[in-house]
Amino acid sequence: RRGIARLDFDRCPSTVEFLGLGARLGAVMETEINAELRPYVENRSVLNLRHDEPGTSRYDLALVAANYLNLHTEIAVHPLHKQPRYIALLCVEPPERDHGGQTVFVPMAAIRARMSAIELDVLAATNCHDFSAGPPMFSHREGLPVFCFRDFGDDELRWRYTGTIEAAGPETVRGAIHDLLDAMYDPATMFGVHWTAGSAVVFDNWAYFHGRSRIRPVPGGRSRHFKQLKLR
Repeated sequence: RRGIARLDFDRCPSTVEFLGLGARLGAVMETEINAELRPYVENRSVLNLRHDEPGTSRYDLALVAANYLNLHTEIAVHPLHKQPRYIALLCVEPPERDHGGQTVFVPMAAIRARMSAIELDVLAATNCHDFSAGPPMFSHREGLPVFCFRDFGDDELRWRYTGTIEAAGPETVRGAIHDLLDAMYDPATMFGVHWTAGSAVVFDNWAYFHGRSRIRPVPGGRSRHFKQLKLR
């Protein structure tokens, strides 16, 4: 698959070694995060993803809870200069088999193929109203067609349309967003990773949506633990 690679190490790399791998692949970004998540950050850039909380209604804390993570592109609502091009995930402790915690990927190419040219044009002129500096939901970057979007789930998504397409009223925009979500969650296009301790995946944030299934902890079982790096 274009834009995603798996590496299997004979032992789990240390944080310093993981940072070294990231530096070979791109420019390592510092993690910008709220105060409650700072204890999970090492060396200003490595974010430890655990499930220390059984569940939360807060989107920003879901990374360290047993919640599922809706499909999204990384930091989708923020300006492009704050968004990574690549994300590296290192498995320190895999989730228990058949108990959730699966990383889910969906290729943007498969989503784009399901949408009409008019819908893509509408999304190219639509962004999140509450994050006005964020990019449109669809654009071309360095010649590549890229979605920039996250599923807000039960939270309200307030959008802003700035295009000039005739008859692109509220229903047209809502319809394009609805069809985007339908395409994102098509089971036929989703795939996961069989994680083992010491395996790593690097993927292109311009080519894949990603998310996570709900974690169902097993008493006395493994505690899912990953490390994440963001790269430009």
